[in-house]
Amino acid sequence: AVDDGADTVRFAIQDNTLQVSHNGRRFTPLDVLGLSSVGLSTKSRQGKRTIGFMGVGFKAVYKRYARVCIRDGTYSFVYQEPNQNKSGYGWVMLPMWKQLEDGAGSGTMCHFSLEQPRGGMQSVLKDLSVLPVTAPPLLGRAALLKKEGSSTGGKWTLDWNSKLYVVERARIQLYTRDDRSEIVTVNITDGQGQERHYKWLFVSHKFMPSEAARSTYLHHTKRSQSGTEEVCGFVNLTTRSTKAGRVHSVLPTKISLPIPMHVQGSWLLSVDRQEVQDLSDNAWNLDILKSVPLVSANFFRWAANEKLEDYTALMPILPMPSPDNPD
Repeated sequence: AVDDGADTVRFAIQDNTLQVSHNGRRFTPLDVLGLSSVGLSTKSRQGKRTIGFMGVGFKAVYKRYARVCIRDGTYSFVYQEPNQNKSGYGWVMLPMWKQLEDGAGSGTMCHFSLEQPRGGMQSVLKDLSVLPVTAPPLLGRAALLKKEGSSTGGKWTLDWNSKLYVVERARIQLYTRDDRSEIVTVNITDGQGQERHYKWLFVSHKFMPSEAARSTYLHHTKRSQSGTEEVCGFVNLTTRSTKAGRVHSVLPTKISLPIPMHVQGSWLLSVDRQEVQDLSDNAWNLDILKSVPLVSANFFRWAANEKLEDYTALMPILPMPSPDNPD
């Protein structure tokens, strides 16, 4: 949805199913092929990808759901696990075409109906109870960056089972061609109408990957890379948490940082997306890591421009002492 230009994404429980929809670009024949294949992603063929490029992300839904219905007004098809299935996951690559319902062709949303959940609806409710606090600002910013310079790129909305997250970008400061800071606001409205407002500071640096890094990327993804890459650090200015930051590749990994600032980059990850591949033999990840000090420098640039009276706002990027060596 983010890479397809959507500015509204919805997750909603309805009639013992999870309904997912977005108003981004509709499917192409190649997209349908990608959804029905393992190891084939169409991301890099539609401009620079933001999330996902390994061709396995969507297949994760089949771990929870035995039936998935997809439609976008032009295409309509279903993936259905056979009764008493003994043949593994071959069915996830066999779409069955489905007649479009009356009126379904006039909509502007790509729609996914996730049905027959393993573990029942309680398992779905449990899944929806966990949304990383960093996901809305990261996803919203990524979607809005896609629309940068257009007249339609003002807000990004996530409807998470009737809990609304509205994301906007503001106060964008350019320090060099490759360095910037900005404020990302997240306004949250729950099902009872209660509102909360958060401000996130993002500082970023763009770099040109080395030839060794490009070669590593090509080897691991079977995709060539062109242009610059962005690494950013981000902190919640509203809560000013002192908890350890996490390494992110859109979603958080389990890698903690010695500072309370989160770091986002297009890291090459382990299959479970929880670990960064070894830096000792991964030139791509090493190039990303080398940019982190420049990201931190942009935090101080932001602080200098703000003329802060309360410099505790700088705490999020200062290294924390090790428990084993407090000095």
